Amino acid sequence: MTFPMFAALLANANVGKHHEAARLENADVGKHHSAVALKVFATYWPQWHATPLNDYWFGKGYTDWDLLCLYKKAHGDEMMNPLPPPKGLGWYDLNDKSVRRRQALLAKEYGVHGFAYYHYWFARNESWGRPKSWKDGEAWGADMDDTLMKLLDEDDGEPNIPFYFVWANEAFVWKWKTWKEGRVSRLGSNRMQVPQTYPKVSWRSHFDYLLPFFKHPNYHKIDGMPVFGVYMETPPEIDAMYTLFRTWAKEEGLPGLFILQYVGHSAQDKQYAQRTKDEGIDILRNTRYANGVQDFGYHSGFGARRDCSPMTHQRNWSYGLMTSFDCRSRYGHDMDWPWFHRKAPLVEPDAPSDFERGLNMVVNQSLVDAVRLGEKEKMVLVVSFNEWTEQATLEPSNKHGLGFLEALRSTLKHYRQYRHSGPRHAWMQVAGETPQLTTCAGGGFDGQLGNRFIFDSVGRIFDSVGRLVRAYFS
Repeated sequence: MTFPMFAALLANANVGKHHEAARLENADVGKHHSAVALKVFATYWPQWHATPLNDYWFGKGYTDWDLLCLYKKAHGDEMMNPLPPPKGLGWYDLNDKSVRRRQALLAKEYGVHGFAYYHYWFARNESWGRPKSWKDGEAWGADMDDTLMKLLDEDDGEPNIPFYFVWANEAFVWKWKTWKEGRVSRLGSNRMQVPQTYPKVSWRSHFDYLLPFFKHPNYHKIDGMPVFGVYMETPPEIDAMYTLFRTWAKEEGLPGLFILQYVGHSAQDKQYAQRTKDEGIDILRNTRYANGVQDFGYHSGFGARRDCSPMTHQRNWSYGLMTSFDCRSRYGHDMDWPWFHRKAPLVEPDAPSDFERGLNMVVNQSLVDAVRLGEKEKMVLVVSFNEWTEQATLEPSNKHGLGFLEALRSTLKHYRQYRHSGPRHAWMQVAGETPQLTTCAGGGFDGQLGNRFIFDSVGRIFDSVGRLVRAYFS
């Protein structure tokens, strides 16, 4: 996610302070909860392993763990880091089946119904390297999907949990400031890495790639139709592609395709605001190709008075919520964006309680809307299950432990939407060595970064003392 996306999220989340007064009281929750199935999906970052595309741009063996580890070596534990096994999953390699099995069991135990996997589809130069799923002779295909392909492997199939794909159809533009190796080190700021295009000649290949996933027994469906999320709104000339996708789905025995348009980021916010102003609350009227809308997420660190906007209380609208956000591992310790205070990251010590308050808001409103509209099922999106470089993660961390997951389970229990009946802590008992990536998994630091870590630690101590002194005399 880029800064404009997140800035738009923060701005968008301010709407709705004067929403409709109707609230679902506890008694009403007990009366109506059984008629609505609330399903929590968490977005899932699939490339915690080396990929040909990342090897080409960042250097051999690169994963985003390297960014987080680099920051940890320089600045200590300012940012959340993964807890090592058995209390956490550590700096894992998703190529390992036991890791993905642990993730599924962990998610289920705390009320996550399924994962929304980011899916990438590019046309690009063969010299960049290609994953195994690419077909010979074709100049386009999926990327960073090595572990997702294991879902189709009868000898693997992990994570064994419901899922759907979100097409992350966004160009890769170089903006990071912390990584100085590989080909990206020679790119200027805002230079194009990987363009996102929609060549008509690739449409059928794209659908054929998706079809085995659509037919997977774990693939999430609404009225029998596979849900296919689209991250960025596509231009009008691409509408014909979705028409063909639906036609081909029916030819394959499916009743159609449920296209879920994500909103809440980038230029879409402006388009969304204009639609709601001009056309009332019916955003779907002007979305053209979508069956439903998925709000990418309110940020959880908001004031207690914030509420869901009345513009979103409509059929086939799904609310979302971010756990937290902090991308200094990509953009540097001294970020100069106006919303980002140098010494005050957005991940605060009480972040799980903020998340729980926000989750209560969106779950409550989802049930209100479902009962009012007669809907039997409602989805809620959590961003994210494992986006560590943006500090948006439900997975156990050194700062919050299982705090975010416990907040999720607590909220679902309150609204009687927690349905897990399996054994507790099964995720901690999965056999396997859980291979770890980066030297940070063993706590190793090199000398230069270690020295800087010491100086930064001393600086933070003085900063803390200064704040205490100012607070005492204020």
